[in-house]
Amino acid sequence: MGEVKGDRKPRKGDPVAAKPRGRPKTLDKQRLTELAMVHLWEKGPASVSLNQICEIARVSKPGVYREFGDADGLVRAALTLYDDKVLTPLRGLFQSQLPAPQTLDNVVAFTTNVDSRFPKGCLYVKAKQSQLDLKDGARTLLETIRKRNLAVYEAWAAETRVHPSLTPPLAAQYIDAQLEIALALIGRGTPPADVATMLRRALSALVSPAENRSQSV
Repeated sequence: MGEVKGDRKPRKGDPVAAKPRGRPKTLDKQRLTELAMVHLWEKGPASVSLNQICEIARVSKPGVYREFGDADGLVRAALTLYDDKVLTPLRGLFQSQLPAPQTLDNVVAFTTNVDSRFPKGCLYVKAKQSQLDLKDGARTLLETIRKRNLAVYEAWAAETRVHPSLTPPLAAQYIDAQLEIALALIGRGTPPADVATMLRRALSALVSPAENRSQSV
């Protein structure tokens, strides 16, 4: 059999391999961000420690500190990725220029669609519920995401014939609250079909009678 590389101890006279300069980089930042996002999404930020993430990812804490600065930096990276992958498409539904009833139907379908490949519920909602356990950087990011959501909802309400009793800012707050309730229910295990029924009923209050009549013609 041929020699298996690395199966013997060094011997006197063996050539000395040149050591690479600097510290070897073995941490895949993108992979760790994705793993942290899924783990935080599943358990909730209050129930996840940096040690747990490092153990699952098989990386060292010093490596995390080099790439993210600290544990808060990793949480912010995970939230940013979640916002990009999940919340951005949700906001996009409100920018689709479709009639209000169709837009809201699409929002209900998107919000209550449970993909077995991913955890139930919403990382953003779980993080908001755990704000006291987060650092200032993550809390600031959550507020930034909230304002981003509200701005999109308000713009949609201003361009849509929502119920005359609702101003666009009030409609935005209402949408935000209803989506958070729905996502929290799904995270707690409520059947998605039941949540869809409740959310559809709640969002129907946004549509003006005139809009409903125009869609029924």
